[in-house]
Amino acid sequence: MKLLFLIDRIDNLKSILILEDDNLKQMWKSRYWRKDATVRKHIHFVMVQRFLGERDVQASSEMLLFDCLNILENRKDLRDLWEKTNDLFKGANIADFLAHGNPILQTIGNILREEDLPSEFIGNIMELIKDVDAMRALSEMWVKTKLCKESKFLAAVESDEQDEHMDLRKRIKKCSRWKEYASLLPLKR
Repeated sequence: MKLLFLIDRIDNLKSILILEDDNLKQMWKSRYWRKDATVRKHIHFVMVQRFLGERDVQASSEMLLFDCLNILENRKDLRDLWEKTNDLFKGANIADFLAHGNPILQTIGNILREEDLPSEFIGNIMELIKDVDAMRALSEMWVKTKLCKESKFLAAVESDEQDEHMDLRKRIKKCSRWKEYASLLPLKR
């Protein structure tokens, strides 16, 4: 299922970018970033620095983000990022580059995306990480309701009923993009 694959990719991104760095992990778990824009900007800055400074973090994050972009191909806000990166490595032997590195490609990459593309990557990754709880709730509600038709499932999510799915609905509706994620469920249109 596409949604579970997306959740797995996002969990891997979070693990690589946040949980493997003790300082970021501590800031993230404190949850101050949810309320304080300064903390959020600092986390973003540190993540960009890790992305730029650690080649293995960069390669892993890019591949995982590209998996997410492939799954979310219809999201308008990600389309610009996809277009910026689509031709970035055209003709490059990525396996060779990842295994051995290439100073010319690394230098060109740093010039082309000095703070712009890495910052945009991290911004999109942070949005996906924030949305993952709504994705999990969607998946859980789909399993529990056993609804197969998209219109019925969407109506069940939008319902204001006080039933066993009330908490799942709250978690889902916290995310403004929940309908886009719901389209990844195997529902009949």
